[in-house]
Amino acid sequence: MPDTATPTPAVKLLDLMSAFGADSKLVNEGRWVGFPNDESEHKFLIARLNNRGQRAMASRLMLENREIFKNSDKDKAHELKAEEALRQLEAKVMGTQILKGWTSNLCIAGKALGEYTPEKAIDLLTKFEDFRSWVEAAAQDNDEYIIKPEVEEELTKN
Repeated sequence: MPDTATPTPAVKLLDLMSAFGADSKLVNEGRWVGFPNDESEHKFLIARLNNRGQRAMASRLMLENREIFKNSDKDKAHELKAEEALRQLEAKVMGTQILKGWTSNLCIAGKALGEYTPEKAIDLLTKFEDFRSWVEAAAQDNDEYIIKPEVEEELTKN
């Protein structure tokens, strides 16, 4: 008797390596991101948000400053102090563990900024909220930290 079963459609597979295989070097050391777009000569070295260094430093700083946060619900003054401390800690973590460099000749109101240092990065991230938001958005673009197909091919060979 002939097989009259309907053929089953091909199952589409989800390749987890292609979807979620993060390149740990890019995640932790950063990737060059152009501003205002990738073709720009102005580049910033940005590590992925929530990388190993960021998590470790944030945990350490929160522990060191726990007294400020513990009292934040006492009154408005304590709440404001805790908010400002958190803003400063976030800038410190982001300026050392997320924004890791730049290649462009940056200036503020015509005054040259010079080469990257963590202190300069922290200052920029504190002063310019929109710049901070841009860095954070670039650091959240998980697709840009995925292992590229040519690297994936090399990894699966071994």
